[in-house]
Amino acid sequence: MTFFANKDLAQTLTVALAVAVAIISSGCAQENDSPVNGLAGRLLVVETLQGAVQVDLGDLELVTVEGSSAVRLGDVLRAAGVEPSDDSTVADLVSADGFHPGMKTPCRGLIPIKLALLDQAYVTEFTGETLWKESLDYPGCMHVNGLASLVLFDAAAPGVSVKIGVGETAPLVDLRFLPGTDEGNLEVNLGDIVGSLVSSPSEYRYDIEGNDGKRPGRDGGAQLLTWEDLEEGSVKRESLDASFPKLGEDSVWAVSGLVRIVPTPLENKGRSIEVRFGAGSEKVDLGALASVEFEGQQLARISDAVAAAGVENPESATFTLISSDGFDPTVAKEADLLTWTQLLGGYVSPSTGDASWEPELAMAGYWQVREVSAISVIR
Repeated sequence: MTFFANKDLAQTLTVALAVAVAIISSGCAQENDSPVNGLAGRLLVVETLQGAVQVDLGDLELVTVEGSSAVRLGDVLRAAGVEPSDDSTVADLVSADGFHPGMKTPCRGLIPIKLALLDQAYVTEFTGETLWKESLDYPGCMHVNGLASLVLFDAAAPGVSVKIGVGETAPLVDLRFLPGTDEGNLEVNLGDIVGSLVSSPSEYRYDIEGNDGKRPGRDGGAQLLTWEDLEEGSVKRESLDASFPKLGEDSVWAVSGLVRIVPTPLENKGRSIEVRFGAGSEKVDLGALASVEFEGQQLARISDAVAAAGVENPESATFTLISSDGFDPTVAKEADLLTWTQLLGGYVSPSTGDASWEPELAMAGYWQVREVSAISVIR
């Protein structure tokens, strides 16, 4: 039975439908046998040592990886005139929004990438995600979404690096593999440098060291930088000069030739000392002061607390310590006030608030004040 009054029309439509089905069936068979490249016109930039080359991914062979159509990154290199067997060159991956895998702690040791490994890496057709051979077991940060460019570097060229932590064996972070904060890619965010190595960076305070070996926290008595402060700072790639616009151009933190960033855990946050001077006072967070090792403990200098409170010309003042229960050696023991020279040899525990002193000062036992809660500055 036909639904058409015109039999010729019905026959014509029947033939057309059969042809359409045949075409669709043929197309489906072709897709199963060999994926159709839908990447035509999508460009991936390969920044070689000689200059940037744009590669049209539509010109390259599609393969199926984890159920997705993709192009092998090794083939992208070849299309840019670079052989993956070249072991004198290494690579970094950059997404369209500026993400670098080296920004994340799990991927720091995997960047830069040997070119030969890119024959085991793919960029997917629809999302631009970077996939890796399953046996490599790479973390999620290596699976860059929206891959935009491959950046190549001379494997033998020294990087421009900053140490994280203390000592000559402190790990290095190579600034070449971190994004720039400005249009010319001339500066790197200090938070990105630390974030590439330190997990939970907000749980630390920070000191920094310039090429003169000095640190504003350890040597200048400045309160250590918070994580928020550090994220506002940047360093120039070439000169390694640090700047903190919100803290001001003349800030003590604007060091030249940044060498290292020193994280200090905030294990003792919350304990503070009140520094009383003149008609006012200032509370100083002991956890924000640079720590030094003394008799096997990490302590803060008492003089740093005075400096952090903004006391001017402390060398011309005298001092006393007051415990949480009100004990004051100058009252209870009629002890002489402390000089600035003596205070420079004093320490306070950020965890207990207990005071201790350099042995050569031969301080009386009553100056080993427990739970110091205040420092009084007397003119």
